[in-house]
Amino acid sequence: MKKINLLFLMLLFSLATLFGQNHIYNKTFGGVSVDDARSMILSDDGNIVFTGIDKSTKDPEGDTYLSKMNPSGDIIWKKHFGMGGMDCGNSVIKTFDGGYLVIGDLKNESLNIDEGFATKTNANGEVEWHSYITSSGNNSFKDVVQGIDGSFYLTGKSIDPITDLENVLIVNLSQSGETLLIKTISSNQSSFGNKIINSGDGEFIICGFKEHSKTKNEEMFVMKVNGNGEVQWKNRAATLDHEQAASVVINQDGNIVVAGGHSVERNGGEFLEMRIYEYEPSGRLFNTETLLKEKGEGYLYDMVSTEEGYVFSGVYKKHESVQGNAAVIITDEKFKVHDVKETNTPNESVARNLLVTNEGDIYTSGVTHYGENASDALISKWSFDSFIEPKENVVETNMIKSVLYPNPFTTQTLLSVDSEIEDKMIRIYDINGALQREESFSGKELLIVRKNKNDLPTGIYLYHITDPNGNVLSTGKMQVIDQA
Repeated sequence: MKKINLLFLMLLFSLATLFGQNHIYNKTFGGVSVDDARSMILSDDGNIVFTGIDKSTKDPEGDTYLSKMNPSGDIIWKKHFGMGGMDCGNSVIKTFDGGYLVIGDLKNESLNIDEGFATKTNANGEVEWHSYITSSGNNSFKDVVQGIDGSFYLTGKSIDPITDLENVLIVNLSQSGETLLIKTISSNQSSFGNKIINSGDGEFIICGFKEHSKTKNEEMFVMKVNGNGEVQWKNRAATLDHEQAASVVINQDGNIVVAGGHSVERNGGEFLEMRIYEYEPSGRLFNTETLLKEKGEGYLYDMVSTEEGYVFSGVYKKHESVQGNAAVIITDEKFKVHDVKETNTPNESVARNLLVTNEGDIYTSGVTHYGENASDALISKWSFDSFIEPKENVVETNMIKSVLYPNPFTTQTLLSVDSEIEDKMIRIYDINGALQREESFSGKELLIVRKNKNDLPTGIYLYHITDPNGNVLSTGKMQVIDQA
């Protein structure tokens, strides 16, 4: 674990509470029917791109859309990908070439089945290709990540037409949309992949939930798979209660953190506790935490790991409140809650997706409800600049010291590591946990070079240095800036 100056950390959070955490706006987008925002990403030019379902504009059954919004909340453009029947975008990522990939599911009216789809666009939202995954069962895509080789890995579910069980679905698409792999991970109970991330070693971490074969309760799970979709390890919480896993990150210490919801008994379909599970890189569960149990209830949909702790988004309902609100929760790295911010919308709302910018702003995307058949997409913005401000260039750990000079840098920086270990690996992640680069090196120094403006775009990055066994030797933060 990193050595932390506790007094400084307490002061940092106190200042953030007083000065750094301002709710800037709630923006709603929609019409007379069901609309929502399910996923968002930061564009190369500093704007926000988000996707979801739109039943108010063109197709009353529902269209996938992709919208671009400036930091003030004004829509720059909106594209619809009407594919016939109901279709919705569940996740969007920025691709290595500066465009976007939207994934989701659609109703194929002619075959009367659900299909998973992927739509690749350029930076202006113009479609470059569509890819559809059709099999004998119903498919749905929930999340996507771009691998180190540039291909795309998608997860979700596939329903077996014989057993009617849901199986975790893993699909690998090339950069041009060709299907390279379709893999289902079956069991004797229904299971669903909710989130997929790069594990930093060329493999992937997937979290989700399954139905227990005896109790019929929902069980969360987390597993590691390789590029062929083969399970390397799999674990759960094993409480025999109702549990779901909605999001997963790899923290500063290399451990796997899963967030979601937990309840001993389901209450009207809602989870009563915001639950966190922490696993070693080998998959062993070693810590479980519940947030704000004494003050309210809710569900954690998304999270970001920072050097100081975590930012969570979800829905939070105080015990004395009549409705749940979209909320952002700030904790330290021990999951001690330091602040909670709610949107305070007139009606019940949910923050499904979370984005932390390098400028210190936090955006959430989700939905606010007006009734059973009416909702608007909801985009909320807060300023948390003091929370993620870098403190220094030298990072002290209980293992080794690492120094970057210069830091910030424009074209190149020299990494110096106080270690004689050979075959070390550095992995560089953006502030949202997406792997940007990995490189092996020996000796005590490594020159890190930007090849062009799309290689490590301007912003703040986190890095991990590991030994040949995957043990974390050092972590730190670097900042890339434009040349003055």
